[in-house]
Amino acid sequence: MWIHLAQLLDERRPHLTEWQDRYNKGKDNLAGCRMSQLSHQLREEELGLILMTEVPQKLATGSMGESLVRVAFQRIGWAPPAKIDQDIGDDLMTFARDRSISDEPATTYDLSAPVFMQVKASYTEYSEPTHNEDGRDGWWFSESDTDHFDHWLMFGLPYLLVLVDASKEVAYWAHITGPKIVTTGKGRKVFVPSDQRVDDAWLEALNAIAVEHRSSSMEGSAWAGVLENLAPAARLRNALIMPRLVAPHPNRPPNRIGYEQAAAMLLRNRINDLRDASEKGLCPAPDAWKGHRQWGWRFVAALHTLIVHEDRSGLDELASASVPKRLVFEREACNIVRACSAHAAGHTGEAVRMLSIRPNIKIADRGWMHAQRAHMLFELNEPKAAAKAAQDALVALKSLEGDLSVSAIRGGCAAILYALAELGTGDLEGTVSAQDNAVSWWRAQDTSFAMSKALNDRFKEWSDDGSITFRTVDPIDELSTAALHAAFSANWSSWRHHSFLMAQLVLTTTRNPESVQEALALLAYTGQKKAAKAAARRLWIGGPLEPLRQTSSRFAEAPWSRRSEGAVMAIFAHGGDLLSPELADRAVTRILEVLQSDGPVRQLGREWADRWSEIGVALARLLCAASEVSHRACAELVCSNFTQSSVQAMASIQIASSLNFSRLEAEVAVKVRDAALQREDSYRYELLQLLGPQLPAAMESLRNLAIAGEPPAIRGLLAVNSGEIEFYQQLGSSAGAAVEKALVAARGIEGNFVYSYGGNDHLHDLTVAALKTENSQLWEQVLVALDAGALPTDQVFRAVELIASRFQTLPEDVRKRLRKMAPGLSAVTDSYAHNDGFEGAVTALQIVASATTEPKVFNRLLQFRRDDPATFTRLLRFWTSPQKLFLLASLAADSDPQVRGSAVYGLIDLADQRPEKEDEIADLIVTALALSEGSLMHKSAAFALNGSSNQGFQKVRNVLMAHPSALIRNQMEQPNSSDPTGTVDA
Repeated sequence: MWIHLAQLLDERRPHLTEWQDRYNKGKDNLAGCRMSQLSHQLREEELGLILMTEVPQKLATGSMGESLVRVAFQRIGWAPPAKIDQDIGDDLMTFARDRSISDEPATTYDLSAPVFMQVKASYTEYSEPTHNEDGRDGWWFSESDTDHFDHWLMFGLPYLLVLVDASKEVAYWAHITGPKIVTTGKGRKVFVPSDQRVDDAWLEALNAIAVEHRSSSMEGSAWAGVLENLAPAARLRNALIMPRLVAPHPNRPPNRIGYEQAAAMLLRNRINDLRDASEKGLCPAPDAWKGHRQWGWRFVAALHTLIVHEDRSGLDELASASVPKRLVFEREACNIVRACSAHAAGHTGEAVRMLSIRPNIKIADRGWMHAQRAHMLFELNEPKAAAKAAQDALVALKSLEGDLSVSAIRGGCAAILYALAELGTGDLEGTVSAQDNAVSWWRAQDTSFAMSKALNDRFKEWSDDGSITFRTVDPIDELSTAALHAAFSANWSSWRHHSFLMAQLVLTTTRNPESVQEALALLAYTGQKKAAKAAARRLWIGGPLEPLRQTSSRFAEAPWSRRSEGAVMAIFAHGGDLLSPELADRAVTRILEVLQSDGPVRQLGREWADRWSEIGVALARLLCAASEVSHRACAELVCSNFTQSSVQAMASIQIASSLNFSRLEAEVAVKVRDAALQREDSYRYELLQLLGPQLPAAMESLRNLAIAGEPPAIRGLLAVNSGEIEFYQQLGSSAGAAVEKALVAARGIEGNFVYSYGGNDHLHDLTVAALKTENSQLWEQVLVALDAGALPTDQVFRAVELIASRFQTLPEDVRKRLRKMAPGLSAVTDSYAHNDGFEGAVTALQIVASATTEPKVFNRLLQFRRDDPATFTRLLRFWTSPQKLFLLASLAADSDPQVRGSAVYGLIDLADQRPEKEDEIADLIVTALALSEGSLMHKSAAFALNGSSNQGFQKVRNVLMAHPSALIRNQMEQPNSSDPTGTVDA
């Protein structure tokens, strides 16, 4: 009491200066003195000042309540509750003790279990129960905000609310847990039953509460959930980040469903469960959510619209309608969901603006917002700002250890900081550890369930299982919601992974144009360059084309991020020819601007890429559809960069392959030719070879180099079918020497073969030279190389296929030796090589050379039909049979676009051999083209028509000229740049 007195005297200091010194001298003697003793030492007027100070009734009642609670808990054997000096919303702390575990009732055992409590006392308020809840009388204790309830639940230790009837000296208690806290619309309230008294009858229950936190909170969480352990302000955040633990278990329905649980259930794709629950009165009906008086249910309605329709307008309305001083944490969660939606749709700058940090934001939400900002600033290539935001997030979340949602957020921040660290630095151990959290485990489990369902669907299809499976949730939907709550947790790498899985699943299970389009765009947004390239190629080849065209148009019209840039280039590389000239020009301009402003290297964190390795093929395909403006700009690009690095030279050659110099000024073409002559490596000849058919000056330069004895120039000259016999002689001489050298290397020393791969196919060059010159020495070298069986299959099959296609024109002695050689023709197989066509080429030679019996040929064809339909289709070209037309016609409708392409090529080739069938074949081809959704079959038809001597097929030509691919239309307007006889590759 003397301490309180000293404090009171300090407050009265201005009025008591005259006796302050006396008080300071005597205060050391006050310990243990009664108030009456003190009064004798002070002057009457001094004491009067003190005694006249009014003590508030609330303070007196509170002190009485705490004293009564101390007595009550000591009576049941617990440690004397101690007062907590700092007023942070807690009054007393005690330790639980148990005396029911011994035969000696007087003996108590400390359970090492601290318990905190808040005491509320009154002489009148708690004298009689005022409410009844679930058949029990008691009192509702309420507060206008959530601050105290949040504080009590965040302890991670048991917390009791104790109501004291000071008049009867009785204490009533309630354990503060999540399920017991009820929203009032503005604040929260909790029910305290009047039969729960602090006495021996409730000792066992109180002891159980004191030690229950020691069990693992994760064990059994799938059934029980963790909602009861969450502070009100943390529930919505946890529902969005780890819905598995907030949503009630399907087989354990709660007495009522709060809006946080409903949000979690939506993120678990359990809308049907919510409909059922609403019919039982456990929650509002879904059609009533949007107009509900409580903000939380309106949020659930907006979240549902976002999940189902990808429409965030409802969230935008809620964010703008929220009152700043109320619904603080709900509003910030809403803003984070809005920002995540915008970022996932490619509007990252807009998303960052949604994440403004407000002064009254709670510490957890501050860290959550900073974490989201860090990821988005990283994607906007603002590394310093991203690093600062990630550090700010970690600082803000530091005090929230044990919050599972916070652990997930911290994992994403660690990943950002590691990505921003210099190469060879960064805390890899800490990054991996931070991302190894419970939320990521559960997300992985959800992913496993989704992929298991998808695999089961494929197995049923494979096994022709016609049984009906009733399923309320599609695997794609499960992956979609898993991606959503990964995004909400600021784990955007996980969002990209799940989005990638979802896109793969869509592309492999449906041909719906809208779904395919969104899946392809998602591959680009998530930076999946390799997958986007494969998907775009597959769509261009086999269709449907419209999703590829729409996606290409989307990225031509709007800027792309650094992460998506590589994937966008891959899409342009296969879909750029489907654009209008205006959009193609826009895409070309954007690529050139990025190259000019950002340089040849694209870097995002630790990842980097050389833009030149991507833009070559992209610009080449875009130029098919672009105007002369883009052709001129790209020609200048080639002139400026061809002499630089080998990567730039290769990209320049790719670009030049699509340049139409007939649409450009002559001086531009000459500049490109001059740039080619400045290099002295193989790229010079490749570029001159491309320019030759369009530019006489380039052809002349190539010819001069060939005359000078340059083998690459000779080969380039012959590739464009512009060489004399002496050039073929030179080609044969150099190729023959190379083949003999390869044979010596292949035979090796003491039988140890040494194989060489890559480079020019010298055996094919040698065969071409032998065909053109009819030189017996060259033919001898060809036959010796084939008979040796020592060269790799990938260097033999093209020569064999070429020989088979020209077999009837070969010298008789050559044909005789080939007939003898064909049945046992062999080559060395590379164990790492895929099907390189060798077996098909040998079979073709056996057919044309009549080197095997008809039944054996037929058996081989059947085997190819089963194992390699595309090769089977090509072999029909060499097989003379009355059924050939029927077989090719049926193959033109095959499911494999490669087979369809080979079939239409074979049909046009057959029309050359049988002109009387031209109209019939043309009708078949038109029908087959109409059934094909892709471009490969049309490209094969265009190539075949340009290489055919038949000038008919007008119906087919009309179909091809109406195709959406500018590449195919251009091919119909221009002759093939390669030798139409097929003897030399372009």
